[in-house]
Amino acid sequence: MNKNSRLVYSTDQGRIREEKRPDCDSQKDRLIFLKLDKKSRRGRTVTVATGFRLPNKELKNLAKALRKKCSTGGTFDKDTIELQGNFLEKIALELQANNFSVKILK
Repeated sequence: MNKNSRLVYSTDQGRIREEKRPDCDSQKDRLIFLKLDKKSRRGRTVTVATGFRLPNKELKNLAKALRKKCSTGGTFDKDTIELQGNFLEKIALELQANNFSVKILK
């Protein structure tokens, strides 16, 4: 067996859980996409940030901090934060300060 291979399934145990390796926390895991959205919002602009891989509690705290920073309302869901208004630059700067890589989509 190759030393770089890993066991995925065994008939004795079933599916083997993959353990988190310290080198897996790469920039790819922290890449956030920002875009403006008006669809199904009656013409109002909403800033949408997607791609978060955070536990629900951390995502809630980050959404609260971004809403406070922009002085606006908003919400969060599984891996998305939505803020009412056009705040691409403010959110990009705040996320970069929190060690996220940001890509603005047009």
